[in-house]
Amino acid sequence: MAIDESIRKDSIEHLSRMVSLLGFRAEVGTEDAEDALILTLKTEDAGRLIGRKGHCLQALELLLDRMLRKQHGEGASVQISIDGYRNPREPGAESRRSGRGTVDEERLRTLAEETAKEVKRWGETQKTGPLSAAERRIVHMALRGDHEIETESEEPDQNGCKCVIVRLAKRRVVL
Repeated sequence: MAIDESIRKDSIEHLSRMVSLLGFRAEVGTEDAEDALILTLKTEDAGRLIGRKGHCLQALELLLDRMLRKQHGEGASVQISIDGYRNPREPGAESRRSGRGTVDEERLRTLAEETAKEVKRWGETQKTGPLSAAERRIVHMALRGDHEIETESEEPDQNGCKCVIVRLAKRRVVL
């Protein structure tokens, strides 16, 4: 299904404005999927825009969808990808969670670095979204040289998926 150019143009404008009003700087692009338009965001603040368990990303998608439906009526689905991260509830994310398909190492390293940066900045423990064993290993390896950060895989959720917990390292007192 071809995406109408007016929807594409309005999607980019609306998302750019929303992100700007939230105080972030990001570059917005597009990709075409089978029956959806995927808006790609490149930003230095990916972790904050994605939010814990993808909640901020999900909210951005919901608001954008409502704005486009009001303006254009029913149309193509629009999804947002922030530095390669897409909402795990979206179609196509199953292969990422189950370990089938390819692992995007660069995206996972970026996710790990952004998460670590947020933990250091705010001092609060952060969790990644559900990841396969191979994906969790990449996150652990990406942060292993950072002595200010500790990582740990949490217990599996009801679907058998695990997340990586990123927190400040406990200070060791040497006597």
